[in-house]
Amino acid sequence: MNEHSQSGSCDDVPVAHTRPVRSLTSTRSLSRLWVVTALCVVFSLVLVAVQWRPVGPTVEVTFTDGYGLQAGDAVRYRGIDIGVVKSVELGPDMREILVRLELNSSASSLAREGTRFWIERPRLSLSRVEGLDTVMGPKYVGVQPGPTDGPRVYAFEGVAAPQTLLAPAPAQITITFADGRGLQVGDPLKHRGIIVGEVVGIGLSDDLRNVEVAVQLAEAAAGLAREGSQFWIERPQVRVGNVSGLETIVGGRHLAVRPAGDSLPVSHHFVGLEEPIAVAEDVDAGLTILLVSPERAGLQAGAPLTYRGVEVGQVLSVGLARDTTNVEARVGIKPEYESIVRKNSVFWSVSGIDFRLGWRGIDMDIETLSTIAAGGVAMATPDPPGNRVTKGERFPMALRPEERWLQWAPRMSFGLPTRQAGDVPELLRAAARTERRRFGIYRSSTHYGWVVPLDDGSILGPADVVAPLAGSWFEVAGKRYEELAGDANNGGASIASSGRVRRRHLREFELPLDFPRWELSRVRAPLNTEDLLLVAGPGQSTIPVSKSHLQPTEGQWTISPPLSVGPQWHGGCALSASDGDLVGVVLADGETASIGVIIADQLQL
Repeated sequence: MNEHSQSGSCDDVPVAHTRPVRSLTSTRSLSRLWVVTALCVVFSLVLVAVQWRPVGPTVEVTFTDGYGLQAGDAVRYRGIDIGVVKSVELGPDMREILVRLELNSSASSLAREGTRFWIERPRLSLSRVEGLDTVMGPKYVGVQPGPTDGPRVYAFEGVAAPQTLLAPAPAQITITFADGRGLQVGDPLKHRGIIVGEVVGIGLSDDLRNVEVAVQLAEAAAGLAREGSQFWIERPQVRVGNVSGLETIVGGRHLAVRPAGDSLPVSHHFVGLEEPIAVAEDVDAGLTILLVSPERAGLQAGAPLTYRGVEVGQVLSVGLARDTTNVEARVGIKPEYESIVRKNSVFWSVSGIDFRLGWRGIDMDIETLSTIAAGGVAMATPDPPGNRVTKGERFPMALRPEERWLQWAPRMSFGLPTRQAGDVPELLRAAARTERRRFGIYRSSTHYGWVVPLDDGSILGPADVVAPLAGSWFEVAGKRYEELAGDANNGGASIASSGRVRRRHLREFELPLDFPRWELSRVRAPLNTEDLLLVAGPGQSTIPVSKSHLQPTEGQWTISPPLSVGPQWHGGCALSASDGDLVGVVLADGETASIGVIIADQLQL
């Protein structure tokens, strides 16, 4: 080994220097501990804040069914949470569900009398769809506030559904039915297609034999709560002879009503009809007649009454006569067709299919589908028609028509309500005798016709009857007036002329005090050709004439095609079908007739 190695010094050996350092593990543990501590403090503060948040009152609501409601579910009003369900328990009698709700302080005003609570849940029916938001989410309790000035209460009876019509308490009625027909709370009450009320409660009567339906009426419909109002459950009535209530197949069942008169006393309890009213309101309120038959002939209520194939009325009821020897059918006539039912009208059954074997083979008459199943009645009136009938007139009903009945086609007015006494002029029979000298030979002729006595003491009629030529006589109401040349001594006659129509005022022309006179104010010139109603005869026979059949010609209207009437129509009245005013006089020349038009300015005396 060399010298250098042998004589080496210890100073050349490296020496490590050490110093104390902090522990990294201890520092990290201390940092985490402070974070956890801070979080615990924050969480404790949150819990304290929640625990000490202001809360509203706790109310108890009783329901008949819980519908799966659970503690913790929300209480909502207009889509926002205003409370929470604290508990859901069975009642002491095991028949009710007690639900305790804790309301927020901002909703404390809901704890008042009149507030409604219900369990919102999916409800799918033909009339409404509700609660779809609870299909996927939890159920909740809905709220409908009561009056803000109501007293404080903390116990409520839950309802099945919210109420859409809110009205004062006096507008609530109760209707008793033998069967509920699937009616539900919330179903509407409708009149003329609009909602006028709502079902707010359904329950059994005390004797368990009937169903009592509580209905809240809209304020505007409070007048329905009167004695005589009729209520029924509108539902599908699918019969071949009577199909009604089809809108309920899509829109669901509802209540319907036919109001009573405004003069009847107020009532809040009604007995509902078990069958919907199938007849229009204006049919059974107008002219009704009785048809008597030895058998029912398939008739049912609602079956049509037809005239020349057009429905003019309906069968209101069918039943045995009091002595059980016949069947009586009460038939209502539509107002516009009342005038076609006459004393000599005939009626027959058109139920089913009629087979007749003749030399041409088999004749088969098939009425409409309604008459095949529900029966039907047809009618005809001979020419000339008889007098009009009164309410309750009885007619026999044949099982099949006679051949001649089907050929009858009299002219009768329709489309106008039945005229009462005083609505048409009372006519007087008049006569005038005219003598003429021609080529030294005297010839005389007598004209007969009707005249109208007016309220100013004058009469109106055709010229050849009212104002004959001088040197003749005129007779009306049993008194004869001698006609002399000139006007000085002709009985005081003052005559006004309008074409072939005359109006004259006679001195000492008197009628019995009770004999009606036509108002002069209801005599006018026609505006143009008008639809007319011709009236003549002691029986007040009528003939309608459409303005399309009138042709103006020199102060009168000719009728085309010609109207075939006898001379007994000469002097009859032509009344406007629109207002009933006298606008002309019937001029019967031979077997045809024309209309002498009133020209008001020329008829002033």
